[in-house]
Amino acid sequence: MMVICSSMVVCMGCAPAVTTNSGPSVPAPGTLDASFGSGGIVITDYVYESSSDPGNFYSAYNEINAIALQSDGKIVVAGYADISGDRGEDFAIARYNPNGTLDTTFGTGGFVLTDFGDTNDQATAIAIQADGKIVVAGIADRTGNKKFALARYNNTGTPDTSFGTNGKVTTDVSSENNSGYATAMVIQSDGKILVAGYADIGGKSQFVVVRYTSNGTLDDTFDGDTGTGNGIVTTAFTDNAYANALALDSSGKILVAGYTDTKFALARYQADGNLDTSFDTDGKVETVFGGNAASAYAIAVQNDGKIMLGGSSNNSSSPGASYFALARYNSNGALDTSFGNAGQVETYMGLVGTANLCAMKIQNDGKIVTAGSCQKDSKENFAFVRYTLSGILDTSFGTDGKVLTSSGSKSWLNSLLIQSDGKIVGGGLNEETETGTTNFALLRLWP
Repeated sequence: MMVICSSMVVCMGCAPAVTTNSGPSVPAPGTLDASFGSGGIVITDYVYESSSDPGNFYSAYNEINAIALQSDGKIVVAGYADISGDRGEDFAIARYNPNGTLDTTFGTGGFVLTDFGDTNDQATAIAIQADGKIVVAGIADRTGNKKFALARYNNTGTPDTSFGTNGKVTTDVSSENNSGYATAMVIQSDGKILVAGYADIGGKSQFVVVRYTSNGTLDDTFDGDTGTGNGIVTTAFTDNAYANALALDSSGKILVAGYTDTKFALARYQADGNLDTSFDTDGKVETVFGGNAASAYAIAVQNDGKIMLGGSSNNSSSPGASYFALARYNSNGALDTSFGNAGQVETYMGLVGTANLCAMKIQNDGKIVTAGSCQKDSKENFAFVRYTLSGILDTSFGTDGKVLTSSGSKSWLNSLLIQSDGKIVGGGLNEETETGTTNFALLRLWP
């Protein structure tokens, strides 16, 4: 038995409204949307009844890793619930109405948990098919025999039994160490499913891209130049490489972003999985941020085909601090020198401590919205930063381009979407100061 508790937290000190000549006042860009939840923030706690101690209920550790928007405006999130007292971590999917309330027509009270029969299963990516079915990707048994894992659900949250085995698929992508971490997913226009991540292969971590048919079987037309026909492509870089983000460009080429031990890493593939040698001569780009270590976690493709990567860097000018970091590339893989400082931007969050950019989207007007966390007053804060098309902080947004807020001792954003009305939604986690419980967190901002 489980109980889902959804509480709303009001954030004070939001930006003022802006009065226009043509109508009533409009909240300033970056202001929390008061029509969403209570004060713009929704905190959801998944509470379960212990199987070993019936009648006693416990809060699971809950975290959102990915977020998607249905055509009807409902928000679907994926992450995991750690029911450590019973069976460990399970995929956790929840659906919210446009106003932030849980959609009780989905699963049980708005929640669906999926167990792959392993100790720790964690969802990291989500996508909505054209027919409304929900596809979630992640890691099965991430502390043991690590495999890529996929699950597909009908619109009501029930497993889609036409997909894989009873709605689930797992794939060993490395025969050496069973070390596959799936981190990103997109659905092609033909319904095929691309999943990217990384695994230990040949003594070091490599990018891994897997393509599945629409029914969950491995696509034997996707194998690069290996000729194996197994649907799996691996790519080595100079050092260990970890893929975290995935996108398709307008021609259908596949872009995978992440990082090596110290650099942003980006690869582009043809539709068959071969590296695209027209992209920086070998299909791969590694980018340093001065003498600083940098990690990319997000990717977006502009309408003009330019490629944005977002992540974090450790800037030596402020020891102990990390920065939001962006890099923009032309379609041939070269850094776009019209962006920021010779193609790169580093944003100091004005605080000593960690700053992590985990998600990024591009608005219809070309502005770049990023989300993650930064440390302030001995706790982690939700963080949004918006940039102009040229890479300058958008000072019309929040305070000098930044929005920082917290509703607990640890507040963190892992995912981001932009609604059709332009409003900005971030998803992640919130740790309650009083109880120490960690819950799903959603925020919505005015654009």
